[in-house]
Amino acid sequence: METDTPVEGRIERSAWLRYGAAILLVVLASGLAVALRQWLWPTLFAPFYGAIVLAVWYGGLGPGLTAISLSLLAIPVWVYQPIGAWSLNSSDLSGLVTFAVVSLLITGLSAGRDRAEAEMRASERRFRTMLETANEGVWLIDRDARTQ
Repeated sequence: METDTPVEGRIERSAWLRYGAAILLVVLASGLAVALRQWLWPTLFAPFYGAIVLAVWYGGLGPGLTAISLSLLAIPVWVYQPIGAWSLNSSDLSGLVTFAVVSLLITGLSAGRDRAEAEMRASERRFRTMLETANEGVWLIDRDARTQ
């Protein structure tokens, strides 16, 4: 079975772990939405947003999109009345569309952040390699002409 392995200063998790976490987070969000319904009103989608954010943070873009898809299936069953039945009216549908758009924006922003961090790590690795393999000394000067 695959386990967490370090890759370039970060943990690369197996697909089973990443997607399993996304599924588990949506199941937990569904349970929270049902159990805390009276306290969460009118923000019943909050646990699902949390599940998506955590899925993207833990597993990346694919698990984040999985969490969005599963949430879009779970919300009509566990959030809208009657609980436990699949039923949608036009206002429920507009709420789901809004949820999907906001969730996709959150996921896209997180994926962009991950991409920027990966580019920064690659740049740092190139700079470190350059410094370690340089035959001459390296002298850094800041904008005020001070030696660093």
